Amino acid sequence: MKYIRKRGVWIVLLILLLAIVMRLFVITASCTRIPVTSDESITVLQARQIITGDFDLFVWAQPYQFPVEAYLMAPISKFLPPNAFGARLQSFLIAFLSLAAMLMILGKMASVRQNWPAILLVLFPSAYLTMIQFGYPVPHYTSAFLFWWIAVLLAVHMPGVINRKSMAVVFLIGFFCGLAFTNNMVSLAIVLPIAIVVCAGMGLVRLCVHTPLFLAGGFFGLLPYLMGIWRYPDAQVAVAGVRPISEVVRRVWSPTLSETLPRAMGVAPGLFPDSSHTLEFGERLLPFFSGFFCLVLLYGTVLCVVRLYEQISKKIWPRLTVNEIFIGASWLGLLLFMASKRADGASFRYLTPVAWSFPFLIYYVYNGLPRRMRSIFGLLVIFLACFNFVSTQKLASAWVNPDYAVKAVSAPDLQPALDFLKQKGIKHCVASHWAAYRISFLSDEEIVCSQPHNERFPGWIVSFHKGEVDAASNVAYVLTDDIRFLKPRTFERHMRTMRVKSKKEKCGRFNVYYDFEREYGADSILVSHKTITASASSANRDAAMLTDGDMNSFWRTDRLQEKGMQVELSFSGPINLSRLMLYCGRSYNDVPRKMHVEALIFDEWQDVNYETFRRLDDFRFENGHPVYGQPSVQTLLFDRVKTDKIRIIVDEPSLNWAWTFHEIEVFKKIR
Repeated sequence: MKYIRKRGVWIVLLILLLAIVMRLFVITASCTRIPVTSDESITVLQARQIITGDFDLFVWAQPYQFPVEAYLMAPISKFLPPNAFGARLQSFLIAFLSLAAMLMILGKMASVRQNWPAILLVLFPSAYLTMIQFGYPVPHYTSAFLFWWIAVLLAVHMPGVINRKSMAVVFLIGFFCGLAFTNNMVSLAIVLPIAIVVCAGMGLVRLCVHTPLFLAGGFFGLLPYLMGIWRYPDAQVAVAGVRPISEVVRRVWSPTLSETLPRAMGVAPGLFPDSSHTLEFGERLLPFFSGFFCLVLLYGTVLCVVRLYEQISKKIWPRLTVNEIFIGASWLGLLLFMASKRADGASFRYLTPVAWSFPFLIYYVYNGLPRRMRSIFGLLVIFLACFNFVSTQKLASAWVNPDYAVKAVSAPDLQPALDFLKQKGIKHCVASHWAAYRISFLSDEEIVCSQPHNERFPGWIVSFHKGEVDAASNVAYVLTDDIRFLKPRTFERHMRTMRVKSKKEKCGRFNVYYDFEREYGADSILVSHKTITASASSANRDAAMLTDGDMNSFWRTDRLQEKGMQVELSFSGPINLSRLMLYCGRSYNDVPRKMHVEALIFDEWQDVNYETFRRLDDFRFENGHPVYGQPSVQTLLFDRVKTDKIRIIVDEPSLNWAWTFHEIEVFKKIR
């Protein structure tokens, strides 16, 4: 017997060592094969800003997440090297803490003999879960995972009597649940079941005592989220869309159960979080695993319902346990995934509450099975753990593919472009979302790069140094076809339309555009707004705002657009008109569909700009380079027009919209 026990200890130590070695292998592969992404770069860059006193409520350019990881990283952000290891070090440590918390939860729930299947699947989870913690730790998910497990760990250690300690524990559970939701709204799937179990699962007295304590703790955890909504009321709209019930029902099997869930559980997983490029290993097991998961969840649900029914039939307040947290999280996680408008078939991250709940479902079902069936079920669990181990190795090995960074990660090598920018002495540049923050981080902020505008969430602010980049005079654009936003051919079309030219250098998979030059305007200057008098056929009392030099003020008609509406500008004397810059409202419909410009020439109104259709400028040309973003501008060019008065007349209105201008700038020729 003593020999058997000693051998058992060695087996346990060997399994633990193997689990750690597996994670270290994945970490090593991660730091050498997976390039730093934009989201990771944002975390480090934002942490550096926070340490200087810039206390942000949102992740930069993403109006739905509180940057808790940036706050945690702030004290060490200046010491992190500008590479993959520096960007992921904190996340790796958080992931190991989550692993320890899960093992502590299982240790509190039952003995090793009872929960060994769950321990095995926690040590060897799905390849996908291993990847998003130790391969590419998805920003704002690893910390959310830790907050989940801390809340559950506190729940299983909650004292059996009501006292100061138990009340403090409930408050802390609420706090970590609120903080998890603030950090990532996917947390709702597990936070809500925790709230129900802690508040309503221990009797009427506990319900009355625990609920206000949990809500108070949750309020403090939700403070950043609530402050964000208060300061930016529409911040969460972009990610809060819900599908109609009919569509939710259609998504039950495909893609949810047939593909997305099993891949999130490690069967032929994506090569990168939310990537449609998947590992072929295990592809044939997808339908079998879907069926196995459904059986496990349904059997665990039946066990739970039967137990609660027996308590209710005996007129006993139904006592909820940690098991109900994970059963509830599984059902709610599936429902939220099917209902979310942002979740598609490759949105595996949205099902992480379900995937993390699976080992605990296995524990519940294993102990609820008849003894004769436990051996068969245990063998299935061992097979699944071995499958996860092998799948993880194959996944990490697939990262060595030379096309991996481009096809799966959308993060092509930036080093040739960085070398060229440094060679040319260019310290400011513009790039799309998936490259902009990488450039700033990888150059250790020697080169400051900003998005042209918020490409992922149009209309939302871009807070990282956009003003600084726009104001700089020596700016380059760093673009590639491998990123789905502003591509080189689109930018080149915009330049042709705006009559702007530049030099271009091919740097690896990126094109670098620099030394911009506008083909018109060198012979013109801005007419001072103080020498212009404005009038309008509608809202004439506000017409002075058309040319007051203030982009924050605006003129708007006091009724909807109509054919024949006009604004008129009078100059202090005749000018050779070069161009008009019409700074329009935020909406595309603030501009009439068609209008024309007339000038007073020899005391007669003449058309000088025929059929000006609603076409806003692709960008503004300021400080010697293109500038994207608000306000919207329409440039009208003129040739050989000498006048002291012009008017803009609506020919075809935008239905059901007022006509709006923030400013009208007039340029005159000087030679």
